[in-house]
Amino acid sequence: MTFGLGFTTDSSITTDSSITVDAIAVPTSLQTIIKSYLYAQFRDDEDLQAFVDVHNDISQGYLNWFNATPLALYTNSNISGPLLDWTLNGIYGITRPSISTGVNVTEGPIGTYMIGALAVGEFYSATETAIAASDDIYKRFATWILYQGDGVQMSVQWLLRRINRFLYGTYGSDASLDTLSNIGLSITAAVESVEITNGGSGYSSAPTVTFSAPPSGVTATGTATITGNSVTSVTMTSGGSGYTTQPTVTFSAPGTGTTATGVSIMGTGTADITVPSISGANSLASLISNNILPLPFQMAFSVTVS
Repeated sequence: MTFGLGFTTDSSITTDSSITVDAIAVPTSLQTIIKSYLYAQFRDDEDLQAFVDVHNDISQGYLNWFNATPLALYTNSNISGPLLDWTLNGIYGITRPSISTGVNVTEGPIGTYMIGALAVGEFYSATETAIAASDDIYKRFATWILYQGDGVQMSVQWLLRRINRFLYGTYGSDASLDTLSNIGLSITAAVESVEITNGGSGYSSAPTVTFSAPPSGVTATGTATITGNSVTSVTMTSGGSGYTTQPTVTFSAPGTGTTATGVSIMGTGTADITVPSISGANSLASLISNNILPLPFQMAFSVTVS
C-alpha cells in the first residue's frame, strides 16, 4: 500500500532507487504530487476545473525541479545565480570571490615617485577594478576549497592537481590527470642565513664565504665575523635567487688551524606557476596574486599565463 507522502508498507517493496527491503516502512522519493480535485458539485464548471489543472501542473513543476536540484551538490547545472550564492554561502560558508581586472596608477611628474616615499607636493593615487566571479569560476573556487581527494599531505603534486582541477574542471567538476603536463611549476628560494656548525680555529682575519651557485639565478654572498680566532656568524649581503636545493657554504682556510664549516638556511620560497591561456587561467592568476585562493605553503606565488 502506498501513502501520499511517499511511504510504502508492502511486505516486500522496491524503492525508486531499486533497493528491496522487507516488512518495514521506508521513505521513497516523491515523483508525482498528490493532486487537487474539485468537489463533485463543481466539476461541471470549466473555469474552476482549468484553475485546478493549472495548480496541479505548477505544483508538479516545482516537485520536478526539487527532484532535479540537489541543493548541496553545487556543481549541478540547475544551481546558478542567486541560488548558487545561497547554497555555497549558506551551506558551506564560501562567498563569491571578486576577480581583479586591473589597477590604474596616477603618479606625479617623472622622477618624483619613489618606492616608499613621495616628494613634497607631489601626488600618487591608485584605483583597482574588480568584478564578481562568474558561476563557473565560483564553482571552481568552491571545489578548490572543498575537494578532499588530494589527501592532507601538502606537496608539489597536491598543488599541481589543485591547479589542474581549477583550470580544466569547468563549473567545479573534476579534471583528468592527463592535463597535468600542461602546467609548469618551479619552486625556488634564497639563502636566509648560515648556521655555523664549526667555528674553526686559527683565523687572524675573517675568511671568505662561498656559496654554491643555483641552477639559474644569482649566487648568494655573505661576510664572516670572527671572535677569538673562530668564525661566529655570517652576515648575508645577498640571499641570491633561483635555488631549488640548499646550497653548500664553504669558508677559506686559516693560515694554521681548523677550517670553519656551516650550513645554509633557506628563506621563504617562491613558486612560479605557468599555465596555458585557457578559460579560467586569468581568474586563477587574480585569485592567487590577491591571496584569495587558500594555499597552505609558506611561500610567495606568481602565475604566468602563456
